[in-house]
Amino acid sequence: MKTTVIAAIVALGLNTMVLNAAHAAGRFHAGGTAVSEEGAVSGRGAAVRGPHGGGAVRGGGAAVDGQGNFVSGHGGAATVKDSSGNVKAQGVRAGKTTGKVGSGVQHQGGMAAQGTRGAVKSTGSFSTDGAGGASGSRSTSAQSSTTDASYQGSTSYQKGSGATHTSTCTNAAGQTVPCAK
Repeated sequence: MKTTVIAAIVALGLNTMVLNAAHAAGRFHAGGTAVSEEGAVSGRGAAVRGPHGGGAVRGGGAAVDGQGNFVSGHGGAATVKDSSGNVKAQGVRAGKTTGKVGSGVQHQGGMAAQGTRGAVKSTGSFSTDGAGGASGSRSTSAQSSTTDASYQGSTSYQKGSGATHTSTCTNAAGQTVPCAK
């Protein structure tokens, strides 16, 4: 079932991008659901293209089988262009959630973006065990292209213990400096 879901999401995403590229400017939306005795699969996608060639595409899907196992995923990408067609910024994001009804859930996600002022990247995960326990973490890094300053940070969470955060910031000379709040 997982292979079918992944193939359906990929196909939907590719169709969305192909149809988006075929239109100079505009929008496209598609989606559908299939239900059988073995479970259900649902997916959707959307795309938009701007007059200067920038655009965005997103898609997602979910599936559940007859035993209550489920998987869902989503993703998206965008590009911003100026009136001359030059790329000013671009970014991507994606996430996946798996689990079983009445049991634990696991989620993973990430994003990355870059533009004329710098770049940022972040990944994280979160899980529950179905018995009240929960934990998660996130790591983020950012780099300024205008000042060469950078940020590295991570946060972790454990139910019952709370959250812990650490971060390091550097200036243009590569020296560690206090992180501004």
